[in-house]
Amino acid sequence: MSGVGPKGREGEIFPGQSPAPFTIDNQRVGVGLFDHVMTLVAYNYDGQIPYQAYNYGNYEGNEADLQAYLESGRGPYAQYQPVSILNYRYNSDVPNGAGPSDGPYYGPRTFSAFVLLLNPKARGLITLDENGNVRFPNIYMPDTPEGNADTDLMAQAVFDLIQLFEEDPGLSIAFGPGSPSHPTLNPNSLADVREYVTSPSPVDGVYYSRLIINHWGGTAVLSDGPGGVDPETLILRGTENVAVVDASLIPTIVPAHPVGTIMAVADRAGDILAARIG
Repeated sequence: MSGVGPKGREGEIFPGQSPAPFTIDNQRVGVGLFDHVMTLVAYNYDGQIPYQAYNYGNYEGNEADLQAYLESGRGPYAQYQPVSILNYRYNSDVPNGAGPSDGPYYGPRTFSAFVLLLNPKARGLITLDENGNVRFPNIYMPDTPEGNADTDLMAQAVFDLIQLFEEDPGLSIAFGPGSPSHPTLNPNSLADVREYVTSPSPVDGVYYSRLIINHWGGTAVLSDGPGGVDPETLILRGTENVAVVDASLIPTIVPAHPVGTIMAVADRAGDILAARIG
């Protein structure tokens, strides 16, 4: 509603409405939205090594672990949840099942393996409804050339994860291709795995693919112009005093959790804006 945006695209940004033309033309505002994309496969484990899923949300039962974290930054709460790295992008084996804790895919010996695309190709446009609310962006493996490339990579990564985990006889798929959740899909077929990562979510209350990560950015990027934000001043081009200091500035998606990058941006922005105001 500020009147800053890409002139000529008002009808796309305010679909089904009759918006006034943008007063200030900046072709990089609201354009190029990105996010990481995630898919999960949940597993049962019945091997010989003792294993018990840790319930991070059981604050009363985990009081001693919470106190250890507060006192010295150690214990289970010192990290999101256990993380392991694979050579595709990033994969974390989280010791929780899929869905509600009392559901069929969540037990004391289940965990969910997540595959995260850290550099997806799909980009989106911010759109607003008649109440000014941001509409759901179609950037999670959409049916576009860029989205299909994301889908191909996700399918290959999930397929290879399944093949890797198949080598451990103690592991079996609890939620995923070939399990009760998707009994008609063959976990050893790349085509069937591709269908899995694109099929409608949820199933039995489990959201498992095209998952939103809330790592958005890219809608008011640093650029040499025209449009976007001036890297020297952080001022939105077309304005005199509108500074941007958040993930909107990032021109390419961060291939990791973005919090460190955003903190660095804010630290540098403090210097730039302090110098600007004398």
